Amino acid sequence: ETDSKVGEETLYTLNFKNGKKFGPYQWVSPCFSRENKLIAIRYKDKGKVYFKNLQTNKLVGPYDQIYVQSTENYNITYECIEGSQHYLFHNEEKYGPFYEVSCPYSYQKSDPFYFTFQNDKEEWQVFYKKEIPTLFTGNPAVTIFDNEKILINGETKIEGSTRKVFMLDDKS
Repeated sequence: ETDSKVGEETLYTLNFKNGKKFGPYQWVSPCFSRENKLIAIRYKDKGKVYFKNLQTNKLVGPYDQIYVQSTENYNITYECIEGSQHYLFHNEEKYGPFYEVSCPYSYQKSDPFYFTFQNDKEEWQVFYKKEIPTLFTGNPAVTIFDNEKILINGETKIEGSTRKVFMLDDKS
């Protein structure tokens, strides 16, 4: 809902059913769980973006941009960007900084949390429970099986040439 104007800029307020108000800010974006419960708010104030987790009442920011990756079953994952640095937050734990990060959307609570990231040398790695040290030349594809084994499909430099590899997390 439009709340007020400052100069030519329109500011927005989020109005709750209980009469509480959140804002006014440059924009306000509510985040809902799959059960359609409001669990977080992303907003922009004075040119910077913030993320407020309503379940823990924690505020993250300011950042240049924040992208919500997942709010499935109260597992909140979001990416924060400040300049050229990318950070990933998952259930209040912070990972990074990275040059780039890619996190798949969780569709079920049982989906394992993992992500791929790129360092400043443009090498990609995988994080699943821990950082897997193998370096890839492009963003690798990751499959995690019910027994928690991980299969990584990507290209890596071996003995000076680029080779396509399939590897398990035990490096086989």
